[in-house]
Amino acid sequence: MYSTLLMSMLSASTLAFPLLSSRDAALNDLDILNFALTAEHLEGAFYKQALEMFDENAFSAAGVSPGFRANLAQIGQDEANHVTFLEAAITGAGGTPVQACTYNFGFKDVKSFVATSAALEGIGASAYLGAAPAVSSKAVLSAAAAILSVEARHSSFVRAVLNQIPNAQSLDTPLSPNLVFTLASAFISSCPSSNPPLPFKAFPSLSLSSTGPLAAGSTITVQTKAPLSGTLSAAFLALGGPQFQPITQTDGGFTTTIPKNYFGQTYMIVTNSQGNITDSSVVAGPLLLEVAQQN
Repeated sequence: MYSTLLMSMLSASTLAFPLLSSRDAALNDLDILNFALTAEHLEGAFYKQALEMFDENAFSAAGVSPGFRANLAQIGQDEANHVTFLEAAITGAGGTPVQACTYNFGFKDVKSFVATSAALEGIGASAYLGAAPAVSSKAVLSAAAAILSVEARHSSFVRAVLNQIPNAQSLDTPLSPNLVFTLASAFISSCPSSNPPLPFKAFPSLSLSSTGPLAAGSTITVQTKAPLSGTLSAAFLALGGPQFQPITQTDGGFTTTIPKNYFGQTYMIVTNSQGNITDSSVVAGPLLLEVAQQN
């Protein structure tokens, strides 16, 4: 049941925020299992590397409350357990499990490690949520809700340590597999050539060049190597559908404004659509933004 759940949760997107293309529809069970394993390898390696680098003294010096490192170690063990389970499920189905890749997470201290942890946990929750409407079995859907609730608690726990609002929005944002894959690809340096190819694509990346805290109504400057031509918008994603904002092109990127009622972990893409967004209408992104709580 659990393997069916993971396959379902990573193979489709929401009805309210459709991002399902023919490429997505052609996925098979082993594709989805290996995609899930790719994500679990990444998260498992992330916690393993960081916890080997930073001992309890490093956390104390960073001003983190006692016991926080132990809780992160438990989260890391969850990810390791997921890897073991998925490898067994793929092998049992006659497939070849992907091996762990080489990663570059970019953290250099406890603070940046914890910030990256919050981002990864939030992305994971968005990935699970994005596929929930595609689950047909009530039993699987119930299991999906149980796993999603744990992922959300992981995210809230880490956010609270960062003095971010644990439940910044009353509704979380679903993400399609290709959007999740784009975000995950930013941490992957290389993968073994023996890994079976995955039928996912990463969109051109976006990077924030603005500095300082972000808030609704803030103008931000974004860099990208994607060609920006035609009528384009910045789409800020939410469960009820995206909100489109105009962009002003700059050298190497563009500026846009964060709309009202967006705060917490927020995703933005560049799109050539003004209506329903599909993979074919995504020009670049997503960009993950941490938008300050509104007063």
